[in-house]
Amino acid sequence: MTLVERQEQIALLRRLAAESASGRGRTALVTGSVASGKTELLRTVVEHVVHAGGRHLGATASEAERDLPTGVIGQLFHHADLPLAELQRVDAALADVSRAWSVYGADVAAIRQATAAKVRGLALMLLRLAETGPLLITIDDTHHVDEASWQCVSYLIRRLATAPVFLVLAGDNSTERAYPPLRRDLLGQPGYAWLRVGCLSSAGVTELLTQEFGEQAADEISADVHRISGGNPLLVKALIQDARQANPAGPVRLVVRDGFAHAVMGILFRADAVLRDVARALAVLPDATTVEEVGRFLELDAAGVREAVSALERTGLLVDGRYPDPRCAAAVVNCMTSVERITLHREAARFLHRCGAPATQIARHVLAAGYTEGEWVLPVLRQAAERAVPDGDLEFALACLRWAEQVNGDPADLAAVRQLLARLEWRHDPAATAGRHLDAMVADVAEGRLPGGAALLPLAHLLWFGRVDEAAELFATVRSRADQDDATRQDLEFARLWYNLCYPAHAARFAGPDTSASDPHRLLTTQQYTRAILLSVGSLGAGDGILREAEQLLQQTSLADITVGPLTVALLTLVFGDKLETAAQWCDPLIDEAQRRQATTWQALFTAVRGEIAVRQGELPRAEQCVLEAFKLMEPSAWGIFVALPLGTMLRATTAAGKLGEAIDYLRMTVPPIVFDTPLGLHYLQARGRFHLANGSYRAALRDFRTCGDLMSRWGFDVPGLVAWRAEAASACLHLGEERQAGRLAQEQLARLGPGASRTRGVALRLLAAASDERKKPALLNEAVRALKESGDRLELAYALADLSQALNAVGDSTRARMVLRTADRIASRCHAFDPTGPVHPTPFGPVRQPEEEWSVPANAATAGLSSAERRVVVLAAAGQTNREIARKLFVTVSTVEQHLTRAYRKLDVTKRSDLSAVLQAGVATKESSAACER
Repeated sequence: MTLVERQEQIALLRRLAAESASGRGRTALVTGSVASGKTELLRTVVEHVVHAGGRHLGATASEAERDLPTGVIGQLFHHADLPLAELQRVDAALADVSRAWSVYGADVAAIRQATAAKVRGLALMLLRLAETGPLLITIDDTHHVDEASWQCVSYLIRRLATAPVFLVLAGDNSTERAYPPLRRDLLGQPGYAWLRVGCLSSAGVTELLTQEFGEQAADEISADVHRISGGNPLLVKALIQDARQANPAGPVRLVVRDGFAHAVMGILFRADAVLRDVARALAVLPDATTVEEVGRFLELDAAGVREAVSALERTGLLVDGRYPDPRCAAAVVNCMTSVERITLHREAARFLHRCGAPATQIARHVLAAGYTEGEWVLPVLRQAAERAVPDGDLEFALACLRWAEQVNGDPADLAAVRQLLARLEWRHDPAATAGRHLDAMVADVAEGRLPGGAALLPLAHLLWFGRVDEAAELFATVRSRADQDDATRQDLEFARLWYNLCYPAHAARFAGPDTSASDPHRLLTTQQYTRAILLSVGSLGAGDGILREAEQLLQQTSLADITVGPLTVALLTLVFGDKLETAAQWCDPLIDEAQRRQATTWQALFTAVRGEIAVRQGELPRAEQCVLEAFKLMEPSAWGIFVALPLGTMLRATTAAGKLGEAIDYLRMTVPPIVFDTPLGLHYLQARGRFHLANGSYRAALRDFRTCGDLMSRWGFDVPGLVAWRAEAASACLHLGEERQAGRLAQEQLARLGPGASRTRGVALRLLAAASDERKKPALLNEAVRALKESGDRLELAYALADLSQALNAVGDSTRARMVLRTADRIASRCHAFDPTGPVHPTPFGPVRQPEEEWSVPANAATAGLSSAERRVVVLAAAGQTNREIARKLFVTVSTVEQHLTRAYRKLDVTKRSDLSAVLQAGVATKESSAACER
């Protein structure tokens, strides 16, 4: 790598070397900040002189050997390759000088008098080395040269005029101040030159980068490299090294890694102790820290700190007294040993606390030092966490709180820390949070360490996991302390509404204090809207007022720990009110926000709601994807009672898609028994009932649907949008051939709905049509189609259109029937549904009769497992009809016929069409069966 912006200095050094070679001794002093390239200049002049036939003696001073007398001069002689006898004389002289320094101590005058002859002899011996040819003597880092060596160098300088010796001294900007006589000696020499070396300019950095990476890459990163390095050549080269190692074969990009850190370490280790201390202090103290404050922190005078800052600015580490990039400060800290780092952070924490700095600044040092002493530590950590949460720095907040648990402090403070920690950890893993903190939080409430509304958080966690008995006991404890606290009474009233919504079977156990005299304006806006929703949830479907309340809550409420519940309720209110598109528009941004906030629990919950929206819209793949994503974000064991939401959604989606094997896998997943004391249990029972219906277990399906009705009636919670159990039961009754009962249930369902179009209305009308006279069906189904189109449920729309096609065909309108069926099949295909005429809803071929009545096929073990639609196809296929002929006869698509045959082959354990006749046994002619089907 060619030196840049050093051409003038190199030319001057070469000229002085040439003059000294002609017998006119020359001296050069090269000064500059640490790592500014002085050593590289020395190396360049050494190469030039040696190449020209000269001889080189070199020495490098160091801070560690500054108190070692004659250390630098000794290096020169030991590089001189002297004969043994002469080397012994040199060693003896050096030993005498060193001994004098140890004998006379601080009496410099006495030392000089005692060692003058020895020092003069050493200097003359160096001059005699030039008798055989030009001699170059270089001494690097002269600001660390010991006093005895300076005495010898000073004697040498005064006798260079007629000797072929070129003496080059290199040191930092304090070199002349380090040894005042040096300046006097140098100024008296006719061939003396002073070369100042500074950091590279922006153009110089660009030139250096161009040598390494080419012009285009250099232009892209040059500005950032110059900003971070300050133009210090050592730091620039370190950044080049890091960039090469980061992506050896790919495009150049700026990174700050080990190479840069090691370069910073090299600069600081070559600087004096004061510079190191100031550099470290500035790396850990806030940017706004003044020179005076740094002085107080280090117990140094402000002038000394100011001088050190100026020196660091000249190295390029600082710009205007600050690190130009946080990575520079980090590199300085990383240069320290672990003990040094811990000590520095501990002192910084104490200092900042004394100065009244913000809690977040102090806490970072407390954490870095692992500091636990002092009564102020626990409150500082708690305050820092509370301030970090709104800023979105959840990782820092959790670190503060987890460390605060290790600090001895006031029990009430520790309880508050535990509560906040549980609330934040809940965002990621409810199960782990409950295992670590819940019992301790319950004890905190019992002991009165969590006052007022703060005591309700562990109660909510207990209810999440179905621990109702403990929750009721805790609620009673908080209620008993709320008599004189109006704010707590408001919180209790709000909580009571929540608990009654979540556990209507246990509503009596969560009786709240009388809040009739409380000021309603004490409630937050979020609470006001949520309270309205909770109080009105039983009247869903009767009007749009509650839906407007839900949208207002979503409009005016930002996502936070205390608003996740209200926002979820508002979304589900829109879902149960058949405002599916509106719910989706609000749900998607909440999922994105939760993801941005790294709150996986929130994200999982909203994703599960989005899955329920999707399944109600007939978007079966989207619904499955949402549930899988929700379970990926949060293990099923962490969902508590809420696991019923994604499980119910997945059961309905896989069932509607004909994936009964997958549905069985989800049915086998554990659901806490307490779930069936909650509305979520109704959601799960409905989904399980639909699976039973699709699997041919009609009685089991009806039991699940009637259980929903019994629970909803018992709770006073008969909300059609949540579970339209009458419509579901009507569907089961149709499959059982109980048309009259099905019609009655469908009419009851319609009577409980408001006047507007809705998804539930469309489903109920379709079922009523299935139980009605052939002449009434088209009108009822047309009305069902209109309602379902408006609701946005495409799958139910496909079912209604399939039924309508059959109704139209029955009244002789076959042309329109075919068009409607094609539309139904197209919509069902887009939904990835199994079949619009499949087993998930009543068949569109009129009232369903018992299988034994519908078919003249003997009941046996082989055929009993077939659905009615499968039997139709099997009978006609056994009669020799092609798939296309069967499709025309049954008014379905060819693909539907193929699907029915595939399932029938599997159930009957046959492999080809010709085997079907043998299965359809004795006593029933295929022709008669075909005729029965046509009827």
